[in-house]
Amino acid sequence: WEYRYLKNLLVRERGIESSVMLLSADRDFAQEGNAPISRLPRNAAEFAPFDLVILGDVPAGALSQTQMEAIREMVSKRGAGLLWIAGSRAMPRSWKGSGLEEVLPLRGSLELERHDEAVTMRPTTRADRLGLLRISRDADETWPPELASAASGWSRLEWAQRIQGSDLKPTAEVIAETASGDGGVAMPLLVSMRYGAGQAMYLATDETWRWRYGRGETLPERFWLQLLRH
Repeated sequence: WEYRYLKNLLVRERGIESSVMLLSADRDFAQEGNAPISRLPRNAAEFAPFDLVILGDVPAGALSQTQMEAIREMVSKRGAGLLWIAGSRAMPRSWKGSGLEEVLPLRGSLELERHDEAVTMRPTTRADRLGLLRISRDADETWPPELASAASGWSRLEWAQRIQGSDLKPTAEVIAETASGDGGVAMPLLVSMRYGAGQAMYLATDETWRWRYGRGETLPERFWLQLLRH
């Protein structure tokens, strides 16, 4: 669901040119995006047109060492971005020991467990300083209170990975954290890290699509567009 709605947002946003590749699709599946591709870029020259790479629940084996090196260089040398979205099958566990592990803001075994219960999200003071996650319609607030509260129901992220402080690399910064759930202890949900001239972010849930039940496309659209442009 996160893939589906994020892809739709990228396609309809006129200020973004996107290429989308669903690796689990059948061979005759029509790949999407307003700049569709029939295969993944294979080398640095083919990755050159892109400013940002988003990886969902993709196993590390889907990319060759050459592709990983091209992504790493586009981030470190060209100032591009790499956005990782958590997944229950492969992300981030399968990237341990891969050519892109050092571009993850996480460290350790990368075997992240699921939160025992649903959680909600709220921005940190670091997000405020960066001007990120300002998605409220109210000029006097940056984050809608109902998104941080489990009472609304639709704000609850039913699946999210538990990230401990020891899981973060020393230069990683927490942009958003849990506001409720899992005993009320705030834990990272969105983590950012500078990598050379660029940066990487890790989102520990793939359920922001649930916010659509609250205000339609407005909240997830504002959330994602701010992240992508940043």
